[in-house]
Amino acid sequence: LLWAWWSGIRFCRLLKDLPTLPIQGIFIGLVETTGRVRCDRPLEAGISGTRCVHHAWSVSEHWRRTETYRDKDGKTRTRTVTGSDTVASGGASINFTLVDDDGAIGVRVPGADWRPITTVSTTVSRGDPLYHTKAPGTVVSGSTGLRTFLEQAVPLGVPLYVVGTATLAEEGTTLELHRDLAEDDLLILSTADERSVTRGRFA
Repeated sequence: LLWAWWSGIRFCRLLKDLPTLPIQGIFIGLVETTGRVRCDRPLEAGISGTRCVHHAWSVSEHWRRTETYRDKDGKTRTRTVTGSDTVASGGASINFTLVDDDGAIGVRVPGADWRPITTVSTTVSRGDPLYHTKAPGTVVSGSTGLRTFLEQAVPLGVPLYVVGTATLAEEGTTLELHRDLAEDDLLILSTADERSVTRGRFA
């Protein structure tokens, strides 16, 4: 617990000490900046079809089952338990360009810590057309006939708070942001602002 607390303190201090730079002011090294997401060939989110650069979705089926157990006196009893199982899921991420009023910079996303927005969060019954979308026709044992659809994404045009390592791109003439895996560095791509990111560290 002490290590987790100290790690969180160091993380928040790092973000506080990093100045938020305009894209044209970015230099080589660890930087903090903001901008909007642009991509010429975006992805489509798995459930909503939202044009985006990152998405993750899942479908969970709810169930109710009766189970047998022994009480403290050794007597056999039954009880009803409820829960849900993930029956389908997916997602993807692609590189993109971050832009502000005066500049643009490429972002390579492998290893990124994504902080997306929720684009779908709903629970529907078998009579809803969405119920059969993305999920198998078979049901889990004890299904209640309810499925929860959850999707999170980073859509085109959304404001993004970014912390990452700036280096020269392969062509050697422009900078790009990425995560330096060899240095165990950061690449935070967040639809929330810095305050929300640091507050979430201790949530």
